[in-house]
Amino acid sequence: MSLLAKVVKTAPSLPPRIFLYAAEKFGKTSFACYAPNPIFVMSEGETGLKSLLEAGRVPETAHFPSDCKSWIEFTDNLKAVLKEPHDYKTLVIDTANGIERLAVRHVIKAEFGGNMSDKGGYASFGKGDKMTETYWAWLLTLLDEIREKRNMGIILLSHTKTKSMTNPDGGEDYNQICPEGNEKFWGLTNKWADIVMYGGFDISTDGKKKRVTDTSRYLRTTGNHATKAGNRYGLPERIACGGNASSAWNNFDSILAKCKKSGTSSSNNLWQEIEREAQAKGTSYENLVSALRKRFARTTINRVQDLSQEEAELILASYRKPKDPPNEGGSGGSPSEPVSPNTNPSQGGVHAPQSELEKGSVPMEQWEDDPINDSEPASSDNYGTDAHLGTIAQELLNAAHKRNMTWPDVREFAKGKLNRVLTNETKIMHLSGVEIALLLQEVNKLPKQRKRQLAHA
Repeated sequence: MSLLAKVVKTAPSLPPRIFLYAAEKFGKTSFACYAPNPIFVMSEGETGLKSLLEAGRVPETAHFPSDCKSWIEFTDNLKAVLKEPHDYKTLVIDTANGIERLAVRHVIKAEFGGNMSDKGGYASFGKGDKMTETYWAWLLTLLDEIREKRNMGIILLSHTKTKSMTNPDGGEDYNQICPEGNEKFWGLTNKWADIVMYGGFDISTDGKKKRVTDTSRYLRTTGNHATKAGNRYGLPERIACGGNASSAWNNFDSILAKCKKSGTSSSNNLWQEIEREAQAKGTSYENLVSALRKRFARTTINRVQDLSQEEAELILASYRKPKDPPNEGGSGGSPSEPVSPNTNPSQGGVHAPQSELEKGSVPMEQWEDDPINDSEPASSDNYGTDAHLGTIAQELLNAAHKRNMTWPDVREFAKGKLNRVLTNETKIMHLSGVEIALLLQEVNKLPKQRKRQLAHA
């Protein structure tokens, strides 16, 4: 067979090679714990996983018992993952910069006899870095072999550093947040990884005394002058992490799956669709963002891309929900239409005039699935949550409240819907974002029960 006859036009479907870097305590290790059936290899001193497991902050996660004290110990662990029988689906290295230190230490001892000086030693004319670079390239090749032969995803975690950058356009110089480590080794890793992500914080202050009022985490998947990032799947620029590590992974994984399946770029996603729908209704971008911030009670929403996957899907569904025919007597009745702020919802819900819709003046919090808008808000006292929930947990509270359900009622109802054990100690915020979204969908299918109707029963 000729060489041209072997030419192919497709590639095998393999799990991604992910590089995530963020500041200490961002939640890098917790995030990776929710990857498919992971096994951790820890570098020297990077034992945060053990502390998280001891505190019950993450699910039981497989890991080699000791953090690697040498390059040989580390590579032996990787070879075991490659050759020995197991069913792990994701290899997590915590951290890449810690492994880099092991590689440098090994090269100094094995190649330069322990000599670190610039006179025939590691620092002599950059010889040490060049030698270590070959070790690092070999490591990436070994990781590719694990990925291809064992069909495993690879996640490298890393800390950050700040680098001063000269503005090439002659403007002011600036600082850039980048992965900690040697620039030469990073160049190899950057080319190797399918996804390079930076984990950051959105911080809101009160504007006067500069006190922090809210924080939220996000993942940046495309680079700019301030950060290094990029991906080969067309992921959106930012992915909201939600309230916990489980939600962060679920948001990331669901978006990645959709991008890989559709083959579309970040310009064609839920967030862009929300902007287009709002524009079609005459809502300005500023009013849209303001309404989203009120809807989910999060001051860190400064643009549409700050919504989580579940939040974006809820908003898009509220735009696209088909209209019901009006009730007799002209009492309104389209659940998808906003209710005028000047109308008493209990009297039938006269819809806001088109002029108000065009101005974008109808608050997002009045976009209800039910045209009857109870004046009494859903109480969080019986749900084991903060009064200031935000995200889709508040949606679930409101939906349950309209059906006269308490949290124990919802929890009992959830036992047949979720593939997990729920006890009397389980609170709503113990659930992941995906689980809450699923429960919200199921609760909304139940018939609505008004309290005044129950009183006549």
